[in-house]
Amino acid sequence: MDLIVCGEALWISCGTWVAMWNGSIEALVGAAVAAFAIVKTIRTQRNLFQIQLSQNYTATQLADHRRKVELNKQLEAQREDVALQLAVQAAEASRQREREAITALVSVGNAFVKQFEHGREAIEELVLQADAAVVRWRMELNHRDLAEEIWSWPHFLGTLALRLADMLKPDACEDPEGFLAAFDRLNDAAAELLHVALSWPSAAPEYRNELVAALVAARQGYETASPEPAIA
Repeated sequence: MDLIVCGEALWISCGTWVAMWNGSIEALVGAAVAAFAIVKTIRTQRNLFQIQLSQNYTATQLADHRRKVELNKQLEAQREDVALQLAVQAAEASRQREREAITALVSVGNAFVKQFEHGREAIEELVLQADAAVVRWRMELNHRDLAEEIWSWPHFLGTLALRLADMLKPDACEDPEGFLAAFDRLNDAAAELLHVALSWPSAAPEYRNELVAALVAARQGYETASPEPAIA
């Protein structure tokens, strides 16, 4: 039995209806396939775009990271350069302050020898000036033994100068030989201190120890030969 009864309708034969029906089916199928292909193509392109975007974003992140690393290196190098420059400047400033303190001490040391005849007040003023120069020098020293030793020298030189000043008083007994001996002690002591002070900035570490030892020995030798009390 035929499932489909074919006849004419709207003056269109059965064969024409069948052909039209088949054509419609084919058109629908073709349209569906085309639509599916378009959708698949769009999805594929979108996926490719997302992958490319992800790759580009990763590359951008990597480039940013590299720039940050390089920038950090440059900043660290700049910090090190600044720290080095500051250290060099601080060291040079310290050396300059040390030279100024030594110059002041040398000047006062010479004044002890040249101005002792001005009396006690002048000698006490020189002791104060020498103390000030020694304090300034000690602040720049990193050699403990010298820092401790030079602390004694302003009063030590003042004591030797005061003895000479006392020998010049009108009521003092004349003792030319004693006066010359006392003058030599003051002159030699001042010369020893000035030698150490002027040699110190450029002296090698081992030679600095020798300078300090010589300074200690000189002071102790003079104090033993002249046991009078130090100037107040």
